[in-house]
Amino acid sequence: EFGEESQGAQELCLLAEDSELGKKRRMKIYLHVEILEPDFTLPLTLDVVDQRTVAEVKKHFVQTYNTRFSKSIDADEFVLTTAKKKQLTSSDSVISVCRSNTDLFLTPKKKGADSSTGAAPKASHRPAKQDVAEAPAAKPAAAAAAVSQPAPRASPAVQQPKEAKWTR
Repeated sequence: EFGEESQGAQELCLLAEDSELGKKRRMKIYLHVEILEPDFTLPLTLDVVDQRTVAEVKKHFVQTYNTRFSKSIDADEFVLTTAKKKQLTSSDSVISVCRSNTDLFLTPKKKGADSSTGAAPKASHRPAKQDVAEAPAAKPAAAAAAVSQPAPRASPAVQQPKEAKWTR
């Protein structure tokens, strides 16, 4: 499917020997895990016509991590995100959502997140429009008096800066 690590090194050598056309047909992405011990980065070279989904790449990354470090983490408990913490949709092809040299990060799935869309429901922090319309009609007397009185002005002598005199 994805091949062994030695095959990945061979792909890099082949990529260096390819013509300009061949170089444009491949792209490299970097998969990172920084939330687990030990940290790990897996470079992955993909052909631009490769239609592997984000979920398939995530599963491969988790399997590689588990094999290399004798761990048993479950791919279903994690999602892939961009460096800006944007969660990728599991069903999208990696080629459609990434550019060459993109960094993707394995992060824990948020509670209540939908795994098919990769997005958690967002809570609105804005009050409802009807709450905004219900502002109090009458102002307190002290606040109304403070608003109606103009602020005291500084005297004209204070507003004019003094000129500096230069001496030799």
